[in-house]
Amino acid sequence: MKVGSDGYPDTLEMLVEGAKLNNAEGTKMRFLRRIPRDPFTGKEEWGLRSDQDDTKSQSWGGQNVFDVYSKTTEKGTDGTPYSEW
Repeated sequence: MKVGSDGYPDTLEMLVEGAKLNNAEGTKMRFLRRIPRDPFTGKEEWGLRSDQDDTKSQSWGGQNVFDVYSKTTEKGTDGTPYSEW
């Protein structure tokens, strides 16, 4: 994890790869078995936001992964894009 990431992973893949624990065995703590498939697009591809990005931003600043959103252009029944849920 790089300095200034505020404790969030640098990439989504880091949640699958895991982080080394500070112990003698050097074991890793994993947070996801795999990157889940987006139910709208069917792909293991997500839009990313860092904690420094605007909450409705569609571009990732690259500092860390604070939030994910669907890349679909579809909208819910109330007209709100799924990417804003």
